[in-house]
Amino acid sequence: MLSAPYAPPNAPPAIRYVHFSASHVRSGQLWTGDFVTTTNVASLVLTMPFFSFEIPRQSFGRFAFRTRILAIPALYRQTLYGELSAYSANGTHVDVPVEVTFE
Repeated sequence: MLSAPYAPPNAPPAIRYVHFSASHVRSGQLWTGDFVTTTNVASLVLTMPFFSFEIPRQSFGRFAFRTRILAIPALYRQTLYGELSAYSANGTHVDVPVEVTFE
């Protein structure tokens, strides 16, 4: 995996690496994500049409989540298009499109 590149506080944030354990998610499955950003990213948020959550920071420029999908309501069983947004402390952000199919 990539190292988190240093970026000064006022530099634009950047997302360097995005990895989801699956792009097709099923009930009962463990779903994880690993992400590398520049070191000036203060928060990383995954936003989909029906939900959003902040991905925990592991260290400067490293973010990860791990969750077991317990149930997927019928309304969610479709391909959802969203974005992964990296925010710096001064409020600037960058977005990367995300596509996940919930089955």
